[in-house]
Amino acid sequence: MKTKVKFKALSGENKIVTRTITIEHPTFEVIPQQQWNGITFKETSVEAQVIQWLDSIDKHDFMVKHDFSIIFDYWIPKKMKKLNEVQNFIEFAKPYLARYHILERPFRAIISDHKSLLFGHHKSNETKMKEVLAIIDSCYKVALGTLDHINKVILSEKNVKTKNIYEYQIS
Repeated sequence: MKTKVKFKALSGENKIVTRTITIEHPTFEVIPQQQWNGITFKETSVEAQVIQWLDSIDKHDFMVKHDFSIIFDYWIPKKMKKLNEVQNFIEFAKPYLARYHILERPFRAIISDHKSLLFGHHKSNETKMKEVLAIIDSCYKVALGTLDHINKVILSEKNVKTKNIYEYQIS
């Protein structure tokens, strides 16, 4: 069986290094919770058994192979759970969208159109929310500016036609 173990050690060049190395070890299984003399012992994980096994063996050949002078510490790195970043952000935003229903449609459209801008850059949900709201704000400003311009054009055309009509009536 193989397990990745992270080592912090002093290299042959007298530098402190941290390396993840795959270790081959005997096959271990989870030891279930046990009770003995009224004392309950927690289950022993495979990772804990690997560390115990490493503690018990001679690591001289291993140290020579990997150019370690001294091993300071070793541990099994925790596996990171990969969360769906988009779904996680949507869950974060649900309380805000529940309160302001009118933002839901533009919010989803912006997330869809700007995935590459929002996700995969190690941004917090708060930062993503600020960016989405800034885009919505900009879109609303553009829409209002366009409507205002159209309104001005329509009113100016009415005024021109109205003046012309009055001029013809006066003449």
